[in-house]
Amino acid sequence: MSQPTPSNRLRLEKLERLFGSGEQWLMQRILEYAKEFGYTKYTSTLEEPWRLSVRGLSDSLLEAARKSDCKLDIHCEEDISQDPAVEFGVLEARKHRSRGIPFEMFLALMNYYERAFLDLCETIEDASEAKACSLVVENYFDRLKIGFSKEWAGLGASAAVAELQARNRDTTDEKVRYLTIFENLNVPVILLDENGLIENINEAAGEAFGMVAISGSAYYSHVDVGVPFAPLDAEITAFLRDTAEAREFERSLQTKAGQRFYIVRLKRMQDVAGTFRGITVALSDVTERKRVEDDVLQGRAEYRALFENMIDAVAQQVAVRDESGAIIDYRFAEVNPAFEELFGLSRDDVVGKLADDIWPPGNPMGMN
Repeated sequence: MSQPTPSNRLRLEKLERLFGSGEQWLMQRILEYAKEFGYTKYTSTLEEPWRLSVRGLSDSLLEAARKSDCKLDIHCEEDISQDPAVEFGVLEARKHRSRGIPFEMFLALMNYYERAFLDLCETIEDASEAKACSLVVENYFDRLKIGFSKEWAGLGASAAVAELQARNRDTTDEKVRYLTIFENLNVPVILLDENGLIENINEAAGEAFGMVAISGSAYYSHVDVGVPFAPLDAEITAFLRDTAEAREFERSLQTKAGQRFYIVRLKRMQDVAGTFRGITVALSDVTERKRVEDDVLQGRAEYRALFENMIDAVAQQVAVRDESGAIIDYRFAEVNPAFEELFGLSRDDVVGKLADDIWPPGNPMGMN
């Protein structure tokens, strides 16, 4: 590999800074193109795969630019078998082809990736430098597409079938893992479609509300699927009409085990394209906590009633201490009606005041 020229070294450094700081920008721009031209319904609904695809392309482009001193034009009879761009293109083609994505769809989406990278180059203030960086990007994507074509064209029919079969097994394994985790959650969870109707319900929810009797029956046999979740039908209907992304509230619900208190969490399932795909309903049982809270409140109410109706004068006071920790006074926190009557002082006259304010030094009721 020849020594890099100063101008191309500076250009490479500019590209490194541009792609490093512009990763989020690139991802958002590609998503805009994908949404505008309808590709999001065939791609991942999660943000991270899009970010990784941008990073993979950026890393591959920079590697190819370093290796070639930013000279990525394709020469006649050039050996491109070890070219970083072509190698990356082969790997990406293999990955996406195994998912059943047609070559023409994949190539078309990649054109919008290229457009996003070129859009980023256009943000460079120096027009001549922006043009030079854009040329590096264009040549890189030309090499990348050779890798795509090379991989797709080199696959025979039997190999393609075997590849799809392997991918189908992987997909089935992923589905089984998801269902196993979903069904073994000890928290009731219900998945609703965009109309608020049940798509899936786990065993904990089915057991609590007397619905699905067997683990996985909602998914495989569609038991209790396609109907509203009756215990929270009104709340779900209201949530569908709202624009909030999530809502959390407490409800008392009738279950097979009797009345239970739940913290209900409703959350919209939206992908990175903003497409609304349904609602998750998660129920956290707080019955025991609620009972403890109610017991505490009841205890406080009973204490308050006793405090208010005692015939003895009672005052609650908080000690006031100096820097050494010695008690120098008391502050009134509460007094009962008997105290008010005995001393001829109202609650408002006393609460929050120091004992010395009420009974100055020398008064037998005071500190001194």
